[in-house]
Amino acid sequence: PKGAELYNSTGMYAQAESMLKGTSFIDLRPQLQEAARDYIYYRTDHHWTARGAYIGYRQYCQAKGITPKSYDEFGVVCASKDFYGTLYSKALDPAAVPDEVDIPESLPKVTVEYDGTKHDSVYDESKLQTKDKYTVFFGGNYGEVVINTDSDSKKTLLVIKDSFANSMVPYLLDDYSRIIMVDLRYYRGNLQQEVEDNSVTDLFFLYEMSNFAQDNNLYKLNIF
Repeated sequence: PKGAELYNSTGMYAQAESMLKGTSFIDLRPQLQEAARDYIYYRTDHHWTARGAYIGYRQYCQAKGITPKSYDEFGVVCASKDFYGTLYSKALDPAAVPDEVDIPESLPKVTVEYDGTKHDSVYDESKLQTKDKYTVFFGGNYGEVVINTDSDSKKTLLVIKDSFANSMVPYLLDDYSRIIMVDLRYYRGNLQQEVEDNSVTDLFFLYEMSNFAQDNNLYKLNIF
């Protein structure tokens, strides 16, 4: 809009890719732009939808040499049709159209542990009765979430993440026997010990770019 501060996303991505040499840098912008007419981001919230997160999953699979499932194979269903997210809370536009929260249902059996409790689903459906319905994914953000699956894979994935990962990780359950999600904002453990104790095979950083650029907790990664 006129008068808005310029956000040089192209420059930020170029700088990130140049600084993160030695890694596989996945730039989703071409695929997201190609699907721009689809419902890939919520209208009233800053997160991507189930379809947007699927695009992230598909590109991750390509980078890792994993054959991705189709979107339809995940059995995505509507969990709520009356979600008003963080952008709505900032603007309180009375004409805002509520969002639909979709979730993939065709997932392997799991046990999920976070905040000292165990669960048998990656979803907390009680959150669909609250204002922030995006927290249906894992109930929200925690320092550490450990997911054990019944996948035949012998691999363990460590995800260093922000909240965008919450809606994408369910797509990866078939590809790993264990997935550990770490949110550095709340994590107080020892990452070196985490990697050794869990025989981590894959490491994945999943962030919205401006969150990554401003994260003051990245110093906790000095072990890498």
